[in-house]
Amino acid sequence: MNPFGKETSPVPGTSSEQQPRRRQVRQAGLTPSLGVPEKIRITCIYATPWHLPDGAAGGDLGRHLKLWRFEHYYRLSADQLPAVIHREALDPATLRLQRWQHAGQLTGAQIWLFRLPSGQVTVALSLDMQLELINTIDLLEDCYFADVRIGEATIEAYVRTMATQFGALASDRQDFLPERHQLVLAGSPAPSAGDGEDLIQRLIYRADLPCRKEHSAIRYPAELNRRPGGWRPLARTSA
Repeated sequence: MNPFGKETSPVPGTSSEQQPRRRQVRQAGLTPSLGVPEKIRITCIYATPWHLPDGAAGGDLGRHLKLWRFEHYYRLSADQLPAVIHREALDPATLRLQRWQHAGQLTGAQIWLFRLPSGQVTVALSLDMQLELINTIDLLEDCYFADVRIGEATIEAYVRTMATQFGALASDRQDFLPERHQLVLAGSPAPSAGDGEDLIQRLIYRADLPCRKEHSAIRYPAELNRRPGGWRPLARTSA
């Protein structure tokens, strides 16, 4: 069933839950060569229609993250960067997702509220897991479309209640705005060039199709801060 309530036929090359056979092929075809369980963190950032007034409480990022040598530069520009309104650890067992079938592999979950310098509230949902990277595709799809429930509440309703408690101004719009970003961080070394290109293509486009560079718009971030053995940025998607 599509978002408009009409039955649709599967569209080749797209991520549709109407294509169970495609999902089976994807797992069977990729898992033997790339399916190594690893520590993964996925963070989804959502824009919201809610705002906090000027002067509203908001903690700086240094209270929550170890910025090390970068803290000096953060302090110089803190008024131009997001402030932390609230950070809350979630019980992974309370999370419900629509497509993803590996919820038992979640090892941690956190939700963040940020106040941008403009006053707009943004949300970040971070999920930790021990999993084969290829098996996160449906999770990325669920998070992108906010098909996540925390207990009995949708993530949008859960965050709206939380933001209101911290003084966010109400809006006629009840759901998240279209702008959103997804970060995928993995702790193991990058796969070989051929497999890595193909895997990233499948993660971004959510499609079980071979990588075709001539039709790809994937951009790779600069890696000036990479540390051997640490988290590596695989790719970034945004809307």
